[in-house]
Amino acid sequence: MIGSTLMYVSTIKLAIIRKILVALYTSAFDEGLILRVAHDLGMALEAHYFGFFLFSHARCDHPIFLTNNPAEFIPVYTSVVQEDFLTKSIVHSGTSCVLKRMSDFNQPENRNFIRAVQDSRPISDVAYFPIRTGATLRGYIALARAGLRNRDFSDDDLDVFWFVASFLNDAFERSLVLPPSDEDTGYLDYAGNIVYAGDHVKTAFDELFGVTRARLGSAMHHRWSQFLTSYSTYLYGPFRLGMDTVRLEKSGREYSFRFSPVKPGSLYIEQKGVPCAAVRLLPMKQARIDGAQLELCQGNYAFTPREREVIRGILQCKSNKAIACDLRVEETTIKRYTHNIYEKTGLKTRVELVLGLPASEKDQL
Repeated sequence: MIGSTLMYVSTIKLAIIRKILVALYTSAFDEGLILRVAHDLGMALEAHYFGFFLFSHARCDHPIFLTNNPAEFIPVYTSVVQEDFLTKSIVHSGTSCVLKRMSDFNQPENRNFIRAVQDSRPISDVAYFPIRTGATLRGYIALARAGLRNRDFSDDDLDVFWFVASFLNDAFERSLVLPPSDEDTGYLDYAGNIVYAGDHVKTAFDELFGVTRARLGSAMHHRWSQFLTSYSTYLYGPFRLGMDTVRLEKSGREYSFRFSPVKPGSLYIEQKGVPCAAVRLLPMKQARIDGAQLELCQGNYAFTPREREVIRGILQCKSNKAIACDLRVEETTIKRYTHNIYEKTGLKTRVELVLGLPASEKDQL
């Protein structure tokens, strides 16, 4: 059992999983980290191929695909990416998918994609996990086993993959936040006492807790209690998504704080007055990375406000019916808006919209 997730794994696999999680919380999020995770996850699950795929967006006019088998796989995959029915499944459902558990994986319309992949490197099974920032779909993480006769992924295998992939997604989302300035940073000892606080952190604490003195432990306030509980969970609790972030609200204004090691890889020192962890005040625009940051709507396509709302729903993998319910209109109205969006962008399907416009048709997205 890991955290609050019940998984049956061997001692060796558990050690590998813990190694991955520590790396995700103490290392810079870059290509090297992703490939180290690929290697370790492959060892834990006896998987051979790993892919980290990000769709194109406003600041990158082409998709990004990292894999541990780039020379052979990327040229083949990019030639048939529009036929990848597992990606289509994620786009339409917003949930993970597994090749051998899809009822239509052997249908005629899907055979060209399977044949192209198998000709490059035969695989027995492959699983996709969606990458998100907030509610918006950004890409997926893929894991595959080599060999046509190799065993398929078991339920336990998939539980481990979903578990690790969720932390990898969380590390990717954290990496989008810019490094804080000194004014946005503070340091706490193991008991929650302020060792140092930048001006912005001091101001936020004063507004939230009504105190400015160095020691906050005596501030009997429900918001402070929530903050201290989150801090204690970060220091001593089991790994879980969101364990390093706490959001507090006062008078309609939200403050977001993120805990982190004093230095990458540093250990916690339980001594009064000695920095145990850093606390960072996140700017609102960085604290909330969600569907409102809709790059496609920033182009020169003259989308109406309603069309922007429909695109936002599509990028959040919502059905036409769900979008219609959100906007309180008929489903036929959503279909009309979708048709207009396709006409303006030159796209034909939801998958093309999520994957991004072809480079030849992009217009300052």
